[in-house]
Amino acid sequence: MRLEVENFGPVSKASIETGKLTIFIGKNSTGKSYTAILMKALFTIMLKTLRHSFFLRFKEKYFENKIKEEIKVGLPAFFSTTNLDSLIKWGSKSLSIKFSDKWFNLEIEKEKDGECKVEFAISKEFYKDFENENIFHSFQKIPDMYYLPASRTGIFESYNVLAAAIINLAPSRIVFGRDIELPGVSPILSEFLSQILLFSRGIKKRKEEKSERVERIIGGEIVISSKKDRPQILFSQKNHKIPIERVSSGISELAPLILYLKYVIKDNDFLIIEEPEAHLHPSAIFELTKSLGFISKKVNLILTTHSDILLSAVSTLIKANKDKEAAKKFGILEDEILSINDVKVYLFDEEVKEIKVTEDGVPLDEFNKIRDEISDIYYMIDES
Repeated sequence: MRLEVENFGPVSKASIETGKLTIFIGKNSTGKSYTAILMKALFTIMLKTLRHSFFLRFKEKYFENKIKEEIKVGLPAFFSTTNLDSLIKWGSKSLSIKFSDKWFNLEIEKEKDGECKVEFAISKEFYKDFENENIFHSFQKIPDMYYLPASRTGIFESYNVLAAAIINLAPSRIVFGRDIELPGVSPILSEFLSQILLFSRGIKKRKEEKSERVERIIGGEIVISSKKDRPQILFSQKNHKIPIERVSSGISELAPLILYLKYVIKDNDFLIIEEPEAHLHPSAIFELTKSLGFISKKVNLILTTHSDILLSAVSTLIKANKDKEAAKKFGILEDEILSINDVKVYLFDEEVKEIKVTEDGVPLDEFNKIRDEISDIYYMIDES
């Protein structure tokens, strides 16, 4: 999947091609989350329109018109606004977005106070992949994209109130698994909450090693109880169950990832995780990164992070290719080891730059520079 943007939100220019594991790093307010949400928004709009098109035998004119309509209305909604002009970088007169995959190519041009130009094309490979498929099998082949927002602990703390609001506003949509929109709540958060509610509504847990590996980090299991009017999320350890809002922040931060892996995500889907390292001890960050290495073999991961420990762990998993037997002695399994061809790292600054990943891993220049600056201040205090 490839994304190119100019003058979008805080991002002046970016050219991003995703790998099996894609990582966004950089200072606050440089556009990491903005770009990740843009990918989620465009993918969701494309997916929604693709699925509509199955029932219309891929009528491309309908497809093109529907995409244009969704871009103009749906894209701003993901950023809690009502018009595309507000997404143009401050001081710029226009924005440009190009989004492509093996099945489609989408281009958006928007001048401030001007028309939004949308060009869309379906590839021949798309028709080739689906020409002999029935609708059900076609739906299964198309990957989904899910987004785990930051501050997951805070969301769980207010989960009961928000869940009640969703059920009161749209009970039938919960039952039938349809999209839910909450007034004043972003589509990202609405989807996240509605997915949690759907976990106990006829969706069966799968035997998933991907979720089990993450659960080993927390020393227990995340389970769902549907005895009440809404699903209750619990942490289970040695037959003792605790409501998720009463557990440590490290457990509640990882709980959504575990639930998605158990109930929702299938192979080849995309999963965006904001700050997966949040509230975790450094040793747990290393264990989580190993689990993410394993998960990335089957699920396309996109991470935003401020953690040099996570990047150091990624480097260790890459370097483990040099001696897998030695890596095993240090608790690194072969299916957790990362290939340099599967890892993409992008530094967000004035412009977004790709960081070259080598056999020794990911260069930590950005973090080392800050560490050196702090160290200099430390010693200068002694000298003053």
